[in-house]
Amino acid sequence: LTMKRTFVLGATALAVVCALPRFALGQEEAVTWAPTWGASASGGTLVKVGPDGWDSGGISSKSLIAGSGYVDFGVTDAATDKACGLSRHIVAFSLDDIDFAIRLTADGNVTIFERGVSRGAVASYSPGDRFRVAAEGGIVRYHQNGTLLYTSSQAPSYPLLVAASLYSSGATVADALMSGSLVENVVWTNVVGAS
Repeated sequence: LTMKRTFVLGATALAVVCALPRFALGQEEAVTWAPTWGASASGGTLVKVGPDGWDSGGISSKSLIAGSGYVDFGVTDAATDKACGLSRHIVAFSLDDIDFAIRLTADGNVTIFERGVSRGAVASYSPGDRFRVAAEGGIVRYHQNGTLLYTSSQAPSYPLLVAASLYSSGATVADALMSGSLVENVVWTNVVGAS
């Protein structure tokens, strides 16, 4: 993709063509779950493989570094407990760790959680529904099937990861997508004398 600008200097026109970097486009792409804990990842789908408990999940290998962006994900059932959203950092794969989360309960309710605090049940859900947590102009909004569910009073702090926490065995966050100004996360390996 290129951008062309024409500047006029007196009687002379000067055309400048610039290549735009890919991350500036905000194209939608599948979430790559890395790392994961107690879950199996395939493409943008994450499935809990262990016993029940808020101890499993995954984070995206990329972060939204600024501006507007989102995570969009689907569900395959309405009988397991799971949560997905955007977060500045993750200490453990717990629901309380996610800054801006949609929690989907085993009894079919949609609840908004922010930094471990419930903002209340806002809807019910069914298999096949799609959800979006979006940072838009300094405001976080939550959507279900394109319908606005809730607008947060908390401002996001960048960079933002996609984060999922899975409670029930077999809980699934399906076909997760992300969009915005994305960059690969730095992953430290072979760390010695530091944590």
